[in-house]
Amino acid sequence: MALNASTASRFPATHAVDALRLRDLLLQAHEAEHGNAQVLASALRCATHGDLARRWRDMLERARRRERALMLVLQQLDLGLRSETSGRRIAANLTSALLAAMREAQETGDATAAQVVAAECVEHAAIRVHRVWELIGHLAHASPDETGRTLDSAFDSAPRDDGELYGSRGWVRELWIDALGLPAVLPPPGRPMPPLDTAVPRLPWRSRERAEP
Repeated sequence: MALNASTASRFPATHAVDALRLRDLLLQAHEAEHGNAQVLASALRCATHGDLARRWRDMLERARRRERALMLVLQQLDLGLRSETSGRRIAANLTSALLAAMREAQETGDATAAQVVAAECVEHAAIRVHRVWELIGHLAHASPDETGRTLDSAFDSAPRDDGELYGSRGWVRELWIDALGLPAVLPPPGRPMPPLDTAVPRLPWRSRERAEP
C-alpha cells in the first residue's frame, strides 16, 4: 500500500509529528529489525570464536523480540504490516547488501576474513537499529495521544542493550587487530579501550616527526 494523504487521518493532528513520515519510520524500523535478524543469523555461520557466536545468538533473540514488538505496533496503529514505502525498500536493499557481503566473504574460503566481514555487517545493522529505537523513544515522548502510548509501550517492552552497538564496534576492532597478527583482546572488554595511537608503542620515527614544527 503506497503512502497517501488519507493515512494521516489515522493519527491525531499534532504540531510536532508528520503522520506520513511517522508511518514510514515505523515501517523502516520493522524492516531494519527484520534485516538485523537476518544479518545476525548469517553472521553466525561465519563465527569461529565461541564468545562471539554466543553474543550473536543473544543479539538475534533480542532482535526477533523487538521485531515482534514492532509488528504489534503496526497492527495496533493499523498501518499495514506488509505496506511498501520507498524508505522501507531502501532499508531492505541495505540488508541485502550486507547479506551479499557475507556470502562473498565466505566464498573466499578465508574463515578469518569472513568473520571480520560478518562483524562489520553486524555493526552496520546495529547502527540502524540503535537509531530507529532512539527515534521511537523520542516520538513516544513527543506524542501525547494513542500513538504515543502505543510507541511508549513498545519502547518499554522491547529488549534493548545499550552496549550492543559499542560491543559490536569493539569486536570489529579486536578481530581486525587479531587478523593483522597483533595481540588482541578477545572478547573485548566491557569498557572503552584507549585510542589506538596510545595503546601501542610510538614508533621512534613518528615521535620525531610529530616533534618537528
